[in-house]
Amino acid sequence: MHACGILSGSFAVCLTRHQEEKDLRQVRTIKYQTVDTKKDGVKFRTPELKVLGDKYDQLHKEYLERQVDLSKDLIAVACTSS
Repeated sequence: MHACGILSGSFAVCLTRHQEEKDLRQVRTIKYQTVDTKKDGVKFRTPELKVLGDKYDQLHKEYLERQVDLSKDLIAVACTSS
């Protein structure tokens, strides 16, 4: 089992298609959402991972917006100091 990034910042846990996946199916107390199933394994996430991924997406969006503002300010200062 290992963490993997998916869908633009959302996070999931990846399992190989062997014993770990069978063990996960047997555990009924864990609430998870299957995100993707392929030959090499299964990607799933818990509600907690969903919340963290959403928070990451929001923070990343705010960061990019601030970077644009800083770039504009930097260009304005560079133009006035000629």
